[in-house]
Amino acid sequence: MVILENLNGYVTKDRMWAAVPFGKKKFIIIHNGQQVHVTNNLITAKSYITKQTTISKNKTSSLEQFL
Repeated sequence: MVILENLNGYVTKDRMWAAVPFGKKKFIIIHNGQQVHVTNNLITAKSYITKQTTISKNKTSSLEQFL
C-alpha cells in the first residue's frame, strides 16, 4: 500500500493519507488535505493510517446490504 516512504514521511498508494514530519520528532497525519491526528513517530503514524483505512473499507450503510 506504500508508494512513498523515507525518513521524511509516508504517503499511501492512493495518496489519500500522508504522515508528514512536524517539529523534530512528531508526525502529522493528513487525510484529504485535513490534519486528523498527531503521532510521536513514523511507526505509530503508519499504524494509525492502516487502522483507519481498514475501518473505512469495512464501513457500509445498512442500505448497501440490500442493494
